[in-house]
Amino acid sequence: MSVMVTNVSGFLGFHLTQKLLAKGHNVVGLYTSKDQTEFEYQRISKLINCPNANHLAIHDLDIGATNELTELFNKYSPTSLVHLTDYEAILRAELEPSRIIPANQAAAQQAIAQLLCILQSATSSNTSLQHCIINSSHHVYTTTGDSCSTEHPDNLAAAIARANELVSHSTSTQAQLPITVL
Repeated sequence: MSVMVTNVSGFLGFHLTQKLLAKGHNVVGLYTSKDQTEFEYQRISKLINCPNANHLAIHDLDIGATNELTELFNKYSPTSLVHLTDYEAILRAELEPSRIIPANQAAAQQAIAQLLCILQSATSSNTSLQHCIINSSHHVYTTTGDSCSTEHPDNLAAAIARANELVSHSTSTQAQLPITVL
């Protein structure tokens, strides 16, 4: 099995990639070095130096770059895709009132653009892709701890998560590609 995983320097992507490599799967790991923390660079280093690193192809790539993504899909022909959106970046921006508008807008635009690009590349490439997993995050739907309908999100991260869920569903239907949103 060959799996393309986005945001391999993030918490979920790093640990998922470690597990997949430990089971002997081939992994195409994508990350964007822009705005990486030292801790995230350490995760990339750990992946590159792990015992099964020979099953890892890692790429520093702007996930919003459709042409490069399509080339990677065609080159590696992954059977599965795991796209991990960093909703925490949007939530962190909301906690910094001095940068709330520009930071939120930039993080929101990036999250939607990345999903659109990865799904466009996945469905337009010559690949053997059989399944996609797209993350959502239940905790972004409410910042107060109260239950909140996904139809009426109370923060931007939740609205973006909901938009990504709807785009994934639409793409799944149109491209007849199984997509699971977790």
